[in-house]
Amino acid sequence: MKEKKKYTLIRTRMFFGSRPTSTKEITGTLEELTDYFSYALSVGHSYKKSIPEHPKTIRSLVSAVNKSYDIKDGGMTCVELSK
Repeated sequence: MKEKKKYTLIRTRMFFGSRPTSTKEITGTLEELTDYFSYALSVGHSYKKSIPEHPKTIRSLVSAVNKSYDIKDGGMTCVELSK
């Protein structure tokens, strides 16, 4: 049985004032990462139906999460795929 590929995403949150920017690495399969970001995806989908709640590829997941964070946090949080 083939093992599912694991990905690492880097979530960056930017803050105003004296609070520093925080960065967190999240590692998992596509399904685990979709589950981790499910709340953001749900919020994005509720505002804009073109944002998928269950993306099929890692690139579409990153895109959907970033679009959702634009809606949810006003662009103060972003996600990128680690190299």
